[in-house]
Amino acid sequence: MHTDQPSIWNHQPFQMATNEPPTFHQLFTTYAEQTDDVVQIADAICTQLRLTPMQRSILWNVILDACRNMERSRVRRVEQVASPQRAGRQVDPTAERAQLMEQTFSLGDGRRVLWGEATIADHEARIDFLSKKRDGLDDTIQRHRGVVEQLRATGASCLNELLERAQ
Repeated sequence: MHTDQPSIWNHQPFQMATNEPPTFHQLFTTYAEQTDDVVQIADAICTQLRLTPMQRSILWNVILDACRNMERSRVRRVEQVASPQRAGRQVDPTAERAQLMEQTFSLGDGRRVLWGEATIADHEARIDFLSKKRDGLDDTIQRHRGVVEQLRATGASCLNELLERAQ
C-alpha cells in the first residue's frame, strides 16, 4: 500500500460550485490533470477522503483498481482518436484529430504537454516514462513469481509461514 511517499500535491480540500460532495470521477479527473501515476492519484484520493489508516488499508486496492480502470479508459479514448480508421464506422478524421490535439499527456516529470504541441523529445520522454512503468511492472511480476515458486517448493502457504519455520 502506498502511504509513505510524499505526494506531488498540496492536499487542499476539493472545492465544488455546489454543496454536493465530489464524485469519484471528479476527484480522479482533478488529480489526473497533475500526474499519470495512478498510485499517486489513489493516494491523493484517500487523503482527500480523510480515510483512517484502517479504512485506507481496507479500501486501498478498491480505490487503486478504480483509478487504474479510469486511467486505462482515458488512454483508450486517446488511442481511439489517434487511429480513427475503424471498420464499420464513418469518422471525420479531421475533427477527431483536432480533438486529440487539445488533449495532454504527462512526461513523467510533472510536466504535461498538448498532443498538438509535443515535440519528438516530448514523445521520447513519454515513451521512456511508460517504459519505466512497464519495467517496474515486469520486476514486480517476477518478484511474485519467485515467491510463488518458493512457496510451492517448500509447501508453505505464505512468506510468514516460511519465516516462522526458519526461526
